[in-house]
Amino acid sequence: MANKISDVYPNLNKTSKLIADVYFKDSTLFLSKNLQELGAITKTSGASVIRFCRKLGFKGFKDFQIACAQEIPGKQDNTVDTIINENDEPTSVLYKLQISLEKNIPELSN
Repeated sequence: MANKISDVYPNLNKTSKLIADVYFKDSTLFLSKNLQELGAITKTSGASVIRFCRKLGFKGFKDFQIACAQEIPGKQDNTVDTIINENDEPTSVLYKLQISLEKNIPELSN
């Protein structure tokens, strides 16, 4: 994802660059925060975050989150908390389930 954003970065408008800059600093925010929260963090708006996702070729924010979640497992370490809490965003729940399955499926085959 970072490569995709880096490729289009020079062509982004000021608002989209603010969002991209936050992504480069902490991409996990895009998994754990909702659109309103990301709008506040990026000093833009939820609608701007959606437009940013669409500029990258995604249908919307959820598709962008799924793509982000698929990249993060390659960078994960064993300190990921896989306990699902009632306040978790749906994408975070999916990510935690994926990590849990990746850890436990090899053990089941033994």
